[in-house]
Amino acid sequence: MKKCPFCAEDIKDEAVVCKHCHKDLAVPSDSNLTKKQKKELKKAEKKRVAEEEERKEKELVAKFSEKDKENYFAVKALRKKYRQWAIVVFLICGFIILSANVALLTLFLIIIGIWLFKHKESPIVPNMKGMDRAVKEYLSIIAVLFICLPISVIFGFKMEYDSGPTTSRTVPKEDVVDGITVYSCAKDLVSQQLKSPSSADFPFSPSKMVQGLGDSWTVEGYVDSQNSFGATLRSSFSCTLNIPDSDSCSGYCSMN
Repeated sequence: MKKCPFCAEDIKDEAVVCKHCHKDLAVPSDSNLTKKQKKELKKAEKKRVAEEEERKEKELVAKFSEKDKENYFAVKALRKKYRQWAIVVFLICGFIILSANVALLTLFLIIIGIWLFKHKESPIVPNMKGMDRAVKEYLSIIAVLFICLPISVIFGFKMEYDSGPTTSRTVPKEDVVDGITVYSCAKDLVSQQLKSPSSADFPFSPSKMVQGLGDSWTVEGYVDSQNSFGATLRSSFSCTLNIPDSDSCSGYCSMN
């Protein structure tokens, strides 16, 4: 006797078709299968597992009373809803946290992602009192992500402004009022700090350009350029420009 590889029921050694699940046992080994065949087998196995779980669920629910059945499917729908919300919040907050580039929060985000997509939900208790355990877990994930969000923004942008060397130079002024000229001045200052200024690739417009009191300007944005090893990296910058007179504009930029 041997066990069927599909349903694990006992069958004869000579059997070529399982009498329980009716699967063809004369399937070539993995080494002789093409990628397409392997993909189809995996798909068929997933479908079989899903059907088996659905069958077990139906057998379980059939034993419930009408009230318990109603509660069971209500909890199941609630779990699905909050899981979807948890995934949406995870993706949105994850993008912001990764943009802030805070290492500790990024590691924490990875742990949450692994739990969210690999965690197996506990069985549903139809007649339980209080909130379902899985629903509590999803709500906790959403709450934790919302707590991490402002922390990542505060620490991320603080690191951006505090890090990186600061340089200054005097640049000839063409048209102070012209935003293009101001952005050009900022790009010149940023390029001076790059390892490979010729490889600098700035976006068409900066992320932020604000005129402050008097003749001061604040310009924020990013630049893609090559490092010492020839790899292209993206760096954020923040520049403060001042116009002391009509002949020149000076400024300084900090980079991250």
